[in-house]
Amino acid sequence: MVVVFGLVAVFGLAALVAASVAAVGWRRQREAPVFGVLTFFALGVAAWAVSDVVNLLVADPGQALLWGSLFIPAESVVVIGFFFLASAVMDRTWRLPWRTAALLAVEPAIVVFLLATNPWHHLFFAGVERVGWQGELVLQLGPLYWAHIAYSYLVLIAGMIRVERVRRKIPRGQRRIYNWTLGTVLPPTVINLVGLPLENQIADLTSIGFVFSVIIAYRMVAHPTLPEQIPVARRQVFDTLADAVVVADRSGRILDHNAAARRLVERVRPALESGLTGAPVTEVFGRDVPMAEDAVADQVLVGVGGSGVDLHLRTSPLRDRRGNCIGWALTAHDITEANRLRRQVEEANTLLREQVVRDALTGLYNRRHLTDMLPALLTGSIEGETPLSLAVVDIDHFKRVNDTYGHASGDAVLIRVAQILATSVRYDDLVARLGGEEFVIVLPGMSPEAARTRLEKLRESVAAAQTRTAGHQLSVTVSIGAAAFDGEQTATELLEAADEALYTAKRLGRDRVEQAVPRPGNAGPSSAATRETA
Repeated sequence: MVVVFGLVAVFGLAALVAASVAAVGWRRQREAPVFGVLTFFALGVAAWAVSDVVNLLVADPGQALLWGSLFIPAESVVVIGFFFLASAVMDRTWRLPWRTAALLAVEPAIVVFLLATNPWHHLFFAGVERVGWQGELVLQLGPLYWAHIAYSYLVLIAGMIRVERVRRKIPRGQRRIYNWTLGTVLPPTVINLVGLPLENQIADLTSIGFVFSVIIAYRMVAHPTLPEQIPVARRQVFDTLADAVVVADRSGRILDHNAAARRLVERVRPALESGLTGAPVTEVFGRDVPMAEDAVADQVLVGVGGSGVDLHLRTSPLRDRRGNCIGWALTAHDITEANRLRRQVEEANTLLREQVVRDALTGLYNRRHLTDMLPALLTGSIEGETPLSLAVVDIDHFKRVNDTYGHASGDAVLIRVAQILATSVRYDDLVARLGGEEFVIVLPGMSPEAARTRLEKLRESVAAAQTRTAGHQLSVTVSIGAAAFDGEQTATELLEAADEALYTAKRLGRDRVEQAVPRPGNAGPSSAATRETA
């Protein structure tokens, strides 16, 4: 009996230690979520150790089977607790996702069901026999219990893999907390693997190993040093950045990224959402990403991947202690909304400028724009030694249209004539409404003869056109006065010359084109230039 009481004492002490750690963790759970996880883990170990005490003390096989069945779920709690602990160590702000909780709860629920129905199938526990060191009762394990053990090892391994993946990505000097986490599973694993061949012959000592795990875990989370905190803080800051951050190696493949980068990829490259790590940077941002080794590069990417997302991308080289470039950090700031607003402002400004220089009724340029542009056109004619012609167009008997059919009909006639003028000139020509029923056409590079031919066709187009308004079909004609720039006239003088020619057309019967008489000694800008040279 000495051995039995010794084991009872050991298991009892293990339960007491685990319960004490659970109590401390409960009191400190407000400090960080990891203490709540530690409490859950330690309670499972305490319950497991208590079950071992009970199994050693009961003398009736039926009671041993009953108490063993009641405490078996504690094993699932311990295994799941380690998985939670690993998750909390990797992220101090970790909260249990409900989907993870639901998935991990499936196996314990199945175990409870199997234990409840075990008297009928005996597949979880085959029975109880006195085969211990001093004839104590030992539960005989069935095939489904071994399936439970296999699942437990899978959960432990999954948690260890998660920790190891994070551990390998950080500098060696900051791996201490992850090494301790991996070390928590070493004592129970060794004890369990050694005892598995003797499971149906002696008491299971695995709970004692997990007590050491609880102690290590408490040491790990309750007394972290500053270097151990640094990776946690870095990840928290990294993932709370609003801008997408991607770290790439020398070959341009992505090593790390933050949460904002994952959200960005969901928008611009949905196919990469599940496999961002290891993918080439060019698959995310395109093939024109600047990756210079000697300087920070900035670039604006418009409509990345056809998604309509605009980015400001900054690429900064990363260096080792010797100053060698070992990769790049790429920071992407979403400027889609800013670009949209900028374009709206530009369009509004363009529209405003157009409204300032356009005639509200006809849509042609107004007198102000003509006054601003004509001097520059004359200067261009002189400098380029090219001809320029200007014409003033007036609608014949326009007052009669207003008086007979009303001003609305008059406006319709003005609009129709303006359309004909606008569609009868070249791209570089300037058409403006001078005021009332008068228009001005500036024809850069056009000789007087060519201008007269063009203006005659325009006059014929107006005469042939009809305007439907107020139930009437109206036809009007125009009189046109044209003047050729002689290289010395001012803008006002050229307009006056064309205006005089217009009045001549009016006197001679209207619906005609008249050319202004050149001033004596002037034959256009090219002739003037020749005289000055001579």
